[in-house]
Amino acid sequence: MVQLFGHRGAAGEAPENTMEGYEFAYSLGVRCLELDVHLTKDGDLAVIHDETLDRTTDGKGHVGGYTMDELRCFHAGALFAELYPEAGIPSLKDVMEVYASKMSFFQVEIKTDRPFILDMVCRLVTDTLCDFDIAEKTIITSFDPYAIKVVRRISPDQKCGLISMFYKESDIHLARELGCWNTCIPLKTGGSKELVKMAQNFGLEVTGWLGNSLSDIDTLLDWGVDSITTNFPSFALPHLEGLGLVSDKCAGKSASDYK
Repeated sequence: MVQLFGHRGAAGEAPENTMEGYEFAYSLGVRCLELDVHLTKDGDLAVIHDETLDRTTDGKGHVGGYTMDELRCFHAGALFAELYPEAGIPSLKDVMEVYASKMSFFQVEIKTDRPFILDMVCRLVTDTLCDFDIAEKTIITSFDPYAIKVVRRISPDQKCGLISMFYKESDIHLARELGCWNTCIPLKTGGSKELVKMAQNFGLEVTGWLGNSLSDIDTLLDWGVDSITTNFPSFALPHLEGLGLVSDKCAGKSASDYK
């Protein structure tokens, strides 16, 4: 069985990292959600992928230069503006108030271009997961090994996952050294069946990204990944269901197994 994560909700089919996008994914049957967080000017967590507003909203500048209330005023529909005229930037709490009980699993990616605020960001994320009682069903992911170190220091039992854009064998060893539960292996930039098997042999769950076509999904399935992220759940989910492979549950090791 394979978990299917809606990448930023359903980024190829609805405004990414918006309540509207998550609702679209949920309506299709997606029960595992991937999202990204950035720190706001007033110490909240905005759910948005980029460090700046320019690509996905009608705003300009760095996310961290605005308060959460100010960020809510921007339109985040991007390429889907006509279909979703009200789409905005939610906070992590906004998302969890609706989906903490609806979703079976989350991947929350910590993003920041300001290393000196990592401790604050990590604490806010772990506190939010605890507030909504979803720490056990959430993997905190990051490209930044230091972010994972901070999370593991704050919350030693929290599941974490290392992401790497240009994947290589050393990333597997780094994930193990960091005490990760998961590693995200890219389809297009360095990933391979051999690396997936190696990671799993070291006790890591593997997320394959991105499965944005049926052939991509089939390749990731051939690699034997444990989960797949996709921008297009409208065809990815039926494809996996047709193969009898989709699972919205997570079974495996706890972070404490890697102490």
